[in-house]
Amino acid sequence: MFALKMAMASLPNVEPVTCMVILSALCFGKDGLLSVFLYVLCEILVWGPGWWNLAYLYIWPALFGLALLFRKVRSVWFWAVLASVFGIGFGALCAIPFGLMNGLSAGIAWWQAGLPFDLLHGSANFMVTLVLFSPLKHLLDQLLDRYAWRFSKKRAVS
Repeated sequence: MFALKMAMASLPNVEPVTCMVILSALCFGKDGLLSVFLYVLCEILVWGPGWWNLAYLYIWPALFGLALLFRKVRSVWFWAVLASVFGIGFGALCAIPFGLMNGLSAGIAWWQAGLPFDLLHGSANFMVTLVLFSPLKHLLDQLLDRYAWRFSKKRAVS
């Protein structure tokens, strides 16, 4: 997740992380949550600790939980819309710790200032998920089927 995000860093608010978090939940079940926390750890190790790290500790697991909740849905359109809504709401979710540390009005102002970026984030999430979801899901399913003997637990819903 982190490596692909860094590879796409030149494109503002265009990242594959949202799609990959969803796929981690769908392909690995609850065990996939480890990949989410490893991603957050990489963010902290590379960029250092900050208030945004607090948000990452609940934002990405929340998306993971939503994907688990809807794991039986097969429509790529559903996942693209979920990714889009998540991207649009990302700034509001990040504003929570900022507002708690700096006051409610500062959190709201910070969120409002970032709305254009959130709209771009939501649009990019929609497109990235629409394009990459099916091929990545297929690839992960093939790899899990091929190397299933390495997993001690029964595979998550495919």
